[in-house]
Amino acid sequence: PSSKITKELEEATKNCAVNMPIYYTPDNFSKMFNYDAEKEKQCYIMENVPRISTNMFEQDDVSVRNSISENGLNIRYSPKLTPELCMLAVKQNGLALQCIPTIIQTKELCEEAVRQNGLPLVHVSMGLQSANIRKIAVEQNGLAIKYVGLANQTAELCKQAITQNMTALEFIFNMTADLWQHVIATDKER
Repeated sequence: PSSKITKELEEATKNCAVNMPIYYTPDNFSKMFNYDAEKEKQCYIMENVPRISTNMFEQDDVSVRNSISENGLNIRYSPKLTPELCMLAVKQNGLALQCIPTIIQTKELCEEAVRQNGLPLVHVSMGLQSANIRKIAVEQNGLAIKYVGLANQTAELCKQAITQNMTALEFIFNMTADLWQHVIATDKER
C-alpha cells in the first residue's frame, strides 16, 4: 500500500481498541482506494450485455428470419412481429410464445407452441386456452397441468399428466380414488 493509505489506516485505527475490526463505509472505502462505484456499475452492465446481433433492428428480413430459425427466442429482437415470424419462432422453440404479446396470439400459434413444448401453456392468453390446447400441452409435458386452472383439471387430463410425468401429482388439486388407482397402475408399469 502507498504511504498515503498507510497513514490513513493508522489514523483510522488510532482510537480503536486492539483487534477491533475496521468497518469500511462506502464513503471511506471509495476515498481510501479511489473506488468509483458508478464506473464499476457501468463496466459490469457493459460486460454483461447479451452479445446477440446488436444491429438486428437494421438487418434485412432474410437475416431476421435466419436468426429466428436458429433460435426462436430471437423473435424478441425482431423489429416487426408478423404471423409467419411468430409461427417460425414457436416451431423452433415453444417458449418463444413468451415473447409474443397476447394481443397477437392466435389459436394455431398457441397450439404449435404447446405442441413443441407443453410448458408455454402459461403464456397462452385465457381467451385462447381451450380444452384442446390444454390436452396438447399436457400430452407433451405432464407438468403443464400446473398451468391448467382448477376448474379445468378434468379426471382425463389429470390421468394424462400422471401418465406422462409422475411429478405432475404435485400440481393436481383434487386427487380422487380413481386417480390414485391410476397412479398405482402407472407406477407398476414403470
